[in-house]
Amino acid sequence: MAMFAMLVLRIVILSVGLASGPVMADTVSEWGGSNYVVFGLNLDLLNDEADWQSSDIFKTPTCHFQSNRERMLNDLSSLREHGQRKVALVLWHASFDAHVDCNGFLLRSTGGAFSPQVIANLKLLLQLTAELGFDEVQIRFAPMGKNFPKGWKSWDESMFQENWSLIKSTVSTLRSTNAPRIVFDLGGELGGLSAPGCAQCPEYVSRMWQVYTKEFGIGNTYGFSVAYAPGRLAQLIETLRSAGPLPKIYGIDLYRDPEKVGVAISKLAKEARLKGIETPEFLIQETYYADEEMYQALVAAARRNNIKIRAIMQWPQVRGSNRKHISVPSTPDYLYFPAQ
Repeated sequence: MAMFAMLVLRIVILSVGLASGPVMADTVSEWGGSNYVVFGLNLDLLNDEADWQSSDIFKTPTCHFQSNRERMLNDLSSLREHGQRKVALVLWHASFDAHVDCNGFLLRSTGGAFSPQVIANLKLLLQLTAELGFDEVQIRFAPMGKNFPKGWKSWDESMFQENWSLIKSTVSTLRSTNAPRIVFDLGGELGGLSAPGCAQCPEYVSRMWQVYTKEFGIGNTYGFSVAYAPGRLAQLIETLRSAGPLPKIYGIDLYRDPEKVGVAISKLAKEARLKGIETPEFLIQETYYADEEMYQALVAAARRNNIKIRAIMQWPQVRGSNRKHISVPSTPDYLYFPAQ
């Protein structure tokens, strides 16, 4: 009954509150979901960087699935029961000496491969999402530490090859898994970064896109997610075009107050059109958790700017929270419905 009431309210909001401007079919075309990045989190224990790297505090689904299957079954079932149809798994990874599968949020990727246990967990997670009726899993590679090109003072060929080996081996292995549609983010929030903040990022993105599309094509990836800032989407499009075919959609992480969302979407649309993409399509890969005002602002801005949003994925962060990065332990509620 609660879900039915929520759907009725949504219809009223869309037909009355957002009635101005030209109507465009499928402004938000698909149901989205959540970035499922941690489970069983006690927020009171997550206070500094050391806590993030403690496997007793920060437990990622991909590292701990085998020993916590029932807990994750309950978490994912709750997402589905609240209407969510997509899940994103963030694979933060780094090369480190300790012979463990992970250190807190970090997966060990030394030598260019995850541990057999992490790969097994990924397969089991994908199978579970298929059994529960999810229609898509987004797998987001996120290099950290010395694998993160933002920290490279000069080009690091060995780290590039390690990251490429990791992506290639993981994608190749997961292709044969019983799973929903899989979409890969080849570098979380690396899209559009450039000097002075990340002098090596354009080269990294260009080369990774070139080798990836040669090996796998563009059908299962949007390239590299963009942490929204003016100019970054244009930079990403330019970099990808120089290295291979352009993706069909672009992944955007967008955290803005609702009254500023319109400006951000307008700038994204303008940057895409200046690069020759007349009707850009975006996946909002991250935004605030269950935020009604953010939803209304995104739909209204998309309609005004004649863009398409394929789906909206939420992050466990509440707008206005004093906690950085993660402010809620789980994200069952979902307000980012499809809209015309």
